[in-house]
Amino acid sequence: MKEVNSPESPERAKWTPASWVKSILGIFTVIFLCIFISSTYSMVQKYRTTLQLSQQQAALTTQKIANSINDKLTTLTFAADELAASLHKISLSKESIEATLKKSALNHVDFYALGVAFDFYQAGPQFRLFAPFIRQDDSKYRMDRVDLYYDYIGNTGYHSENNRKNNNWYLQASAGKRGWLAPFFDAAYQQYTLKYVLPLHTETETDKVAGIVFLDIGLEWVRQQVENHDVGDNGYVIVVNEFDQILYHGLKGSRKVISDLNQAISPAYVAEFAAGKSGINELTGRSAWFNKYPIGKTGWHALSVINVEIGKKHLFENDDDVQVIYKSDLTTWIINAVALSLMIYTWIAIAKHQQSVAQPLRHAFITSSLLLLGIVAIWINEYYAPYPVQNNSLILSNRAIVEQFQNDYSVTSLNESKKPPFFVPTGLFIQSIEFLNATNITISGYIWQRYPKHYEEIIEHGIIFPEATQTAFTEAYEREEGGEIVKGWYFETTLRETFDYSVYPFDRQLLWIRLWHKDFTKNITLIPDFKSFDSLNPSTLPGIERDFVLSEWNLSRAFFDIRVNKLEFHAFL
Repeated sequence: MKEVNSPESPERAKWTPASWVKSILGIFTVIFLCIFISSTYSMVQKYRTTLQLSQQQAALTTQKIANSINDKLTTLTFAADELAASLHKISLSKESIEATLKKSALNHVDFYALGVAFDFYQAGPQFRLFAPFIRQDDSKYRMDRVDLYYDYIGNTGYHSENNRKNNNWYLQASAGKRGWLAPFFDAAYQQYTLKYVLPLHTETETDKVAGIVFLDIGLEWVRQQVENHDVGDNGYVIVVNEFDQILYHGLKGSRKVISDLNQAISPAYVAEFAAGKSGINELTGRSAWFNKYPIGKTGWHALSVINVEIGKKHLFENDDDVQVIYKSDLTTWIINAVALSLMIYTWIAIAKHQQSVAQPLRHAFITSSLLLLGIVAIWINEYYAPYPVQNNSLILSNRAIVEQFQNDYSVTSLNESKKPPFFVPTGLFIQSIEFLNATNITISGYIWQRYPKHYEEIIEHGIIFPEATQTAFTEAYEREEGGEIVKGWYFETTLRETFDYSVYPFDRQLLWIRLWHKDFTKNITLIPDFKSFDSLNPSTLPGIERDFVLSEWNLSRAFFDIRVNKLEFHAFL
């Protein structure tokens, strides 16, 4: 009897090795796709959370700055209101007026001048005009009179035609104006002044203006108040008054602000600072939050441009549970996206099982294109990543950070029973940088320091470069400025540093100039000299000469950072 083998069933015949590979690859592709979709959704949520928190932080920072300035202004105006109330109750005479003025001035601080200006013969028949004021300079007070400098009721004594036309403060206040006036150059102080005024009425004639009580501050006062707050490395603040004049600009120095006082800021520009609106930081060209917040009832506004901070943990340090996005998250997502795309394409290619000469070429082209796309995406992510910062260092991009460091270090010195620290403002101006080889650079420029004119301890002036192989100093100048001695040197130094070229040609090198005080055995700490820089914003390149040329490199940022007993200047290339 002949044995006959039965043929395999169709279901069993189709399970070839290629079929197994296709099925397994399909299963893993579906699983990987689900994981990728889940991770993408999680990353999108983290990205939205990051933007939301960054937006909230920018708005709160703007509000905090505005409220802080308003609190200070309210305290100042209270001094003027108190003086007006006191003068309202007394019999007017030279002696009583000056005594009341002294008493009010000694009870308050932070103003530049506090005074009162009377109408014709209101202070006595022997005084056609009488406008005493007390000028405050640090802890010193000095009595003076505006009428000895110019006729404040007339139109003389003003610096320009614009001042004569718009800034006769006495006439504005006597006409009923109460509040802050537009800044003007006051001949009595020889500086630009912000003046708060309110009319003064006597107890017997309450319907008649007998004079004007005034309180003055300088534009530098506004600068100090704003720079007591941290708005990030490349953020900046603008303060405008009710006359659309810029009183402070984070990217401009005092001279530029003063020169632009006659140019009112465009209403369209102010309108861009709608609450929470996203725009482009004109300094960095990157996304930033634009915010506007009123400064009390003064008519002033604080405008802020604060970078959209992605992956800045310090913004969210009060909430450890908040999931924010970082550069590593984006890199991982890009790699997963490329891997998933390759798996899907491979599964489709196996499923079609086409046989042709062009098929290997097509596979190679598509695979190479996907990998190239992933590489370019990682490059872009790396290019826009935050700049690297050395560990244990603190970037000093504004006055608030420096003052916080000074307070913290003073407390640390006290707890460790050290001598109280002595802080020396130090400035640096780089004129040339030359790479000698892969590790050595030559730098030239100027360096200067400020010391109190009268200090109980003798401190040797000067700095050293601890990494220098050779240095030459030449004393350039020494002068007095407002009770301080400013001493400067021209220097040329050769430094030996370590650079990382591992990501060439996309590498960004950190060039550092480490500074120590010459007498480094004492508890002396170097801090940036704020008086010499318009801005410490890293993107404004403070301390770098304009039109600076550096062969084969572009300067992107320059900043000071600090660690105990040494100040460092950095430039990113």
